[in-house]
Amino acid sequence: MSELGLKNLDDAQVFVIVNKVEHTLTGNLQGPLVINTIGKTAEQFVLAERRWTTRHTLVQLPAHQTPLAAMSA
Repeated sequence: MSELGLKNLDDAQVFVIVNKVEHTLTGNLQGPLVINTIGKTAEQFVLAERRWTTRHTLVQLPAHQTPLAAMSA
């Protein structure tokens, strides 16, 4: 908290970078982005715990999915 100047956890937002690899959405849980919403500063933290990975499976997408743009046309 001190690195980002956070006085209160409610002033922080945490984001995860998500990638699409074929039909799988993966998230980088090992390197979340933490944003100080008051001070407008951010940092990517690298977590040392082995249970978090850079390609953690979040969602399996259907193989034959209709793109949203095609649905609205």
